[in-house]
Amino acid sequence: MVNITADALRAFLREQNYRNIYQPAVIGRSKAPDIPTKRLVVDESLGLSVRTCFGAVALGGIGVRFYGEYCMVLKLTSVHPRTQLFDRDSYDILNEPLASLALDERQIESLRGEWKDDVRAMALRRILPEVAHDMRK
Repeated sequence: MVNITADALRAFLREQNYRNIYQPAVIGRSKAPDIPTKRLVVDESLGLSVRTCFGAVALGGIGVRFYGEYCMVLKLTSVHPRTQLFDRDSYDILNEPLASLALDERQIESLRGEWKDDVRAMALRRILPEVAHDMRK
C-alpha cells in the first residue's frame, strides 16, 4: 500500500501515470513548480534523479499522514524489481538525529534497499517493536 494525496490520486487514475514534483502539474500549470531547496538537497544527497517518484509504504493503517489521505494497494507483480526503498522519510537526513551525524555516501547507502531483496526485512524492522513477543535472553 502506498499513500497518496487526493490530487495525485485523481491525476493517476485519469492518466495511469504518477507524476513527481519535477514534472508539470496536470491542472493549472504548464511547467514544473519551483522545487523547494530542501527537496534539492535531499535528492542530491541520495543520488536521485528528476525521474524519481516517491511513495510511502503504509504498514497497517493509513501510514504517514503527510504523504496523503488515500492509500493505493499495488499489485506486487506490478512493482518493478529495481524499485528502491529508503527505510525512513528521505527528509530525515536533514533532521536530528541524523543531521548532526553528517552522514557520508556509505552511511546513506546503508539506509537504502531494493524492493525484491529488502522489502520484507524493512517491513519487519518497522513493525517488530509493536508486536508483542517474548524476548529470548
